[in-house]
Amino acid sequence: MSALFTAVSGIGSYQTKLDVISNNLANLNTPGFKAGRVDFSDLFAQMLRPATAPSGAGIGGMNPVQIGLGVQVAGIKTLQTQGVLQVTSQPTDLAVQGNGFFVLTNGSNMFYTRAGGFVLDANGDLVMPTTGYKVVAVGPAPQLGETVATVSIPLGSILNAQATTEATLVGNLDAIAATGDVVNATMRIYDSLGVAHDVALTFTKTATVRTWNWNATLNSNAVGSGTIQFDTSGVFDAVGSTVPPLNITAAVLGTGAAGMSVTLDMTALTQTRAASSVTESAQNGFPSGLLESFNISQDGTVTGVYSNGRTRTLAQIALAGFQNPSGLVRLGDNLYQESTNSGLPQIGAPLTGGLGSIVSGALEGSNVDLAGTFADMLVTQRGFQANSRVITTADQLIQDLLNLGR
Repeated sequence: MSALFTAVSGIGSYQTKLDVISNNLANLNTPGFKAGRVDFSDLFAQMLRPATAPSGAGIGGMNPVQIGLGVQVAGIKTLQTQGVLQVTSQPTDLAVQGNGFFVLTNGSNMFYTRAGGFVLDANGDLVMPTTGYKVVAVGPAPQLGETVATVSIPLGSILNAQATTEATLVGNLDAIAATGDVVNATMRIYDSLGVAHDVALTFTKTATVRTWNWNATLNSNAVGSGTIQFDTSGVFDAVGSTVPPLNITAAVLGTGAAGMSVTLDMTALTQTRAASSVTESAQNGFPSGLLESFNISQDGTVTGVYSNGRTRTLAQIALAGFQNPSGLVRLGDNLYQESTNSGLPQIGAPLTGGLGSIVSGALEGSNVDLAGTFADMLVTQRGFQANSRVITTADQLIQDLLNLGR
């Protein structure tokens, strides 16, 4: 009779394993899916005769005599191995290369996933399309009652104009220029409305050795002047030079913008025996622009690209690591939730704290091994058939025993 129940335990265990195999194959093309593996363990064994120790010179010890009473499912492990990355060229499709999970929130709870097929909703939030859960961004830990930071990419939003407050000049003034020689240059700046203005600069060689006077005008109005001096090596001498900020009034601008003060950096100018040429290398003003596109780097930084050529960091996508990722609870919709045995989530920036990198324009495929799974299915089928045959054989033996009484 025990053979019947032992075989039944085998059939039940192999049925569970077949269910897991079926689920693995069903999710063969599910992005971010992690295959499951069934682990078996034997049940307790009936003791027919205990072990005995050696006694005397002529009698040796004997091993215990036990009959196993079946098999049980010891566990179903989620295999958190890396899936193959599949290029999609969609910028909101994201894949994790290495350890970590994307973090999602519905406003009150946190969820985790390896499936990065995200989209932008009507508000510009990066969300999982099947649930609407928002992608969490790296940020300070929220205080009690506060919500976590999420990733927002508001395409079409305006980056307001910024008035120029600093400008840098580079170039050379010819060391053999005669007294009275003039070098002309133009410097572009932007007012608070984003209107561009070209400031005319003139550098005039003085009778003093290695000294030049400079003047700045805008719309024929003087807006700044000073002196620059060089040392015997042709390097800018800050002690002997006067470079006050440009003072540009609203009336001079004539656009309705506020007045401006622009700090000039001329320390990169030189005086050597070479042709004179002065240009503007940098300034921090710009006109307004619209957010036209974005890109996401390996460390999760989302950089917006505006129509005025400027870029701005919009957010940084967070990843979460777990001490035991196989201990996470599957929720469906490619989502996981932490359990008492997964450990607490360690949320941080990609490429830090052992977390992997983010690949934009790609999805992580399922890690199901098709060939290995088919082989495992055949072995499972044979195990199921063998246990079924044991039941048939045991039943026949019982029938033969009953026939003895007839």
